[in-house]
Amino acid sequence: MSEQDIREGMRVAVWDEPPLDFDPDQLIAKAEKVRSRRRALVSVGVGTALVVVSAFALPTFLIRSNSDNPGVNVAKAPTSSAEPTDPDTRRSRRLSQRVADRLPHVLPSARGISVVPERPSIFDKPNAPTTKQNAPTTQPKANGKVTAYIGFEDGIGPTAIQLVVADSTGRAPDVCAGGQLCQQEDQPDGTKVVISEVREGSELTTVAVTHIRKDGMTVTLYSFSHNPTNGSGLRQTVPIGPDGLRQLATDPLITWD
Repeated sequence: MSEQDIREGMRVAVWDEPPLDFDPDQLIAKAEKVRSRRRALVSVGVGTALVVVSAFALPTFLIRSNSDNPGVNVAKAPTSSAEPTDPDTRRSRRLSQRVADRLPHVLPSARGISVVPERPSIFDKPNAPTTKQNAPTTQPKANGKVTAYIGFEDGIGPTAIQLVVADSTGRAPDVCAGGQLCQQEDQPDGTKVVISEVREGSELTTVAVTHIRKDGMTVTLYSFSHNPTNGSGLRQTVPIGPDGLRQLATDPLITWD
């Protein structure tokens, strides 16, 4: 059978069919347009997904790259530090912290021990509670001398002892000024200890112990019947007596450099 015979047979088979009510060429063109639009939408979706994934993956990549390459500098947020820059303040904190660390060996009932370095020296009036006239202010800089308070709580309430360390070039406090009792004791190692007590009636209001070292440095500790950091907390006697202050001032485990 030839191609011509096949065409004639097909024409005879559909000669009585009604004509088509659409244009086949237009139908094919419309189908091609719909397929192209779908392809475009899929491409846009894939591109958007890649952008989102890249946005999340880029920081992780940078962090890993920086850890793998220490030479790469990445900007960091500035951080603040409470470490003082003044040498006197740094030394005051260092020495007062050493005393605070040894305080439980002298007063086992002490709780909440802390250091308060930036306080004024009150050794000129060791038995005076704080008033508006002598309220704590910023400690003036004194060459060769540091002053600090070690705060704590005992069975009565919060209070503090005062620490004054003076080098050979600094002015040492006169612990015997105003004291009813003042005695000096020579130590076996060649140093000296001076003990002073101030009383109001029968109540012991102030105890001061100074350790005079062979290099000329003096370490003085005060104990008051009130909280010297704020003038409150009045009690009938001092929280630490002369024996305890002597133990701290002469403690061989405390270095005063």
